[in-house]
Amino acid sequence: MSPPFWLTNWAYFIYLVISLLIIIVFLLILRNHERLKHRIELDRIQLEQEDKVHEFKLMFFTNISHEFKTPLSLIIGPVNDLIKKGAIDETQRFCFNILSRNVNRMLYLVNQLLDFRKITHGRYLIKVVEADLSTFINQVADAFLWEAKQEKISFNILVPLAFECYFDKDIIEKVISNLLSNAFRATKENGIVEVEVKKIWKESKQFANIIIRDSGPGIPDEFKQRIFELFFHGTNRGSSGVGLHLSDQLIREHHGELILTDSSFGGAEFSVTIPVSRESYEQNEIYVPQDPNSEESLTQGIITLSDTETKGDKSDHEIVLIVEDNLDLRKYLTSCLNFRYKVFEARNGIEGLSKAEKIQPDLIISDIMMPEMDGLEVCRELRKREATANIPVIILTSRGQRIVQEEAETSGAVLYLTKPFSPSELLSEARRILEPV
Repeated sequence: MSPPFWLTNWAYFIYLVISLLIIIVFLLILRNHERLKHRIELDRIQLEQEDKVHEFKLMFFTNISHEFKTPLSLIIGPVNDLIKKGAIDETQRFCFNILSRNVNRMLYLVNQLLDFRKITHGRYLIKVVEADLSTFINQVADAFLWEAKQEKISFNILVPLAFECYFDKDIIEKVISNLLSNAFRATKENGIVEVEVKKIWKESKQFANIIIRDSGPGIPDEFKQRIFELFFHGTNRGSSGVGLHLSDQLIREHHGELILTDSSFGGAEFSVTIPVSRESYEQNEIYVPQDPNSEESLTQGIITLSDTETKGDKSDHEIVLIVEDNLDLRKYLTSCLNFRYKVFEARNGIEGLSKAEKIQPDLIISDIMMPEMDGLEVCRELRKREATANIPVIILTSRGQRIVQEEAETSGAVLYLTKPFSPSELLSEARRILEPV
């Protein structure tokens, strides 16, 4: 009697073949899985390397940007002094205005890169204040009147008579300036650029809608979804691809949105919508000036020496020591203060410490970035020494405000000023420290 089929030699052969096929398939799956894991690991390593390279580039350009701030301060200050004092003739006044506008443009680009880094690392903190948005937008737009006149562009500014609300001046100035700059760049002679401010309400909360329109060529539909991507510039090779991305990120930080559509003039229309009610912001996002009667300056970093020339007698009893490694900036700071105080200079932190012990100044103004010993180290050393422990120190910096504020507080500095700063602001703070009411 023959055995059943499943026990025959042929059956065992089939079993063996099936088993081998299962093993081969398993090995192939395992091999492909290992290949996939290896590929994923390679991609991860490549992404990490790209991130490191990107971070290195960003760090490099950020450091370079910090270095730019000092010479920009030295250019902006004297140029605005000359403008305010009056040029000899119309040609000089024209040249000074060009210099001033372009230096401020350079400063804007530097700050743009620094803001991008702060947002990337989650270090950007909005400062919302109560102010008149209509007046503020008018002041920002005024900076483009000269360009509108020269390019024969109709520039319409449509704002309510008054719009008291809460917003971050720095963010709105940067975003609106960038959008207006792009609009003027895209608009040809005899074209139209328009900025409009509207009051709107959503779910019982007030919002501000700021619209920038132009009659330029517009933005093609295929680019509209990508226009806010970092480094995307479409067909515009003259663009860095940073401005609109940064504007979008800044408005997001402001709890708002930035939208692109086609304008009624045939060009592009950018619509900024931000909440402007106090209840729309956390307590730490609302900035209350110490002096409610004095408003913050609109344009951060515009230096004008003329504003500091308050009449007063120089007092030999009020000594200021300036610790700054940059010769030009050191001399400029001296010129800002020596009409009122007796000013001494030090070229670096070590020399500053030595002079501080020797002359016992009433106030020390120190840069933060110096060779051999930086400003924070100087401040800490001063606090350790009995003879200098109580001397107030003002730190000058081009670094992020939030980071420096924490470092300055721990080192013992009484104040930090971010470059480029206004000499009037520096003098005001010096008087507040040296000449308390």
